[in-house]
Amino acid sequence: MVRISCSSAPCCARMASLRLLQRRGSGEGRVISLSRLMEELSALRSVLSTWAQKDIFFSSLSIHTAGLVAVLSDAASDDTWNDEYRCLYATVTNAVKDNYGLQVTGIESRAIWPVNTRSDEVRHVSLSHNFTLVASVSIEETPSGNTPRLTAMLADTASNHNMGLSYSHNKKWETTFEGKTTTHCSAWEPRKEYQVALMLQGNKASVDVDGESLGEEEVPLTGERPLEVLRLCFGACGGHESHVTVTDAFLHNRPLNSTAMRALKDRAPLRRGKRLRHHSKRFE
Repeated sequence: MVRISCSSAPCCARMASLRLLQRRGSGEGRVISLSRLMEELSALRSVLSTWAQKDIFFSSLSIHTAGLVAVLSDAASDDTWNDEYRCLYATVTNAVKDNYGLQVTGIESRAIWPVNTRSDEVRHVSLSHNFTLVASVSIEETPSGNTPRLTAMLADTASNHNMGLSYSHNKKWETTFEGKTTTHCSAWEPRKEYQVALMLQGNKASVDVDGESLGEEEVPLTGERPLEVLRLCFGACGGHESHVTVTDAFLHNRPLNSTAMRALKDRAPLRRGKRLRHHSKRFE
């Protein structure tokens, strides 16, 4: 499902019915049918109402909602981390859900956010070749080696590419572009919350921690089409062991400037008392 401007919501709310026109067969055996989609229309109205409510809520926290397509916070069920906008859900493996977000603790512990998927069973958001992922994370334990924390898999018409942020045993940040890892002089502290961001603008990929750039690279295009993001991953995304907590993640379909990034960092906490009902739930 592609999230659209909530200015379209009144039109959808006034729709008396939603119909599906379908053609099956070929030649003289072709059949055209028209069916009413009552349940789908009800669901559409419900989702549009949620979008409007969430935009109002996030705007009240001075969060830019232009281009905001999905938010992961403290809502989860079974093996899914729920999107506040009810469009783009993350699949959770071997992690712990608590009141404040998701604890990624252990080998193969992760949350994967599928984007631009083609599956009929998964709602998807088309991000084209511009996006910004911003998440609040803290490192719970010092790893034995370098450990991925946030990874994006990108693709064009001919090949896959990657960009990511990881943390090392000597408490240094590391960035990865196209499989090349760079260690930075800036250090991280255990159990301190950081705002980390991955951004793609055209074929320029960049990584940011607490408003400071850790570098940017030109991701080479091997096909005719621009890069697209395929999936985003929090935690252990390649056989590693990770011990981090992710509390809030915001996904925009556009690059964010420093003002928008600062608004996310300085926002009031998203947690609301009436929603704090999940305690240490293990996802397998």
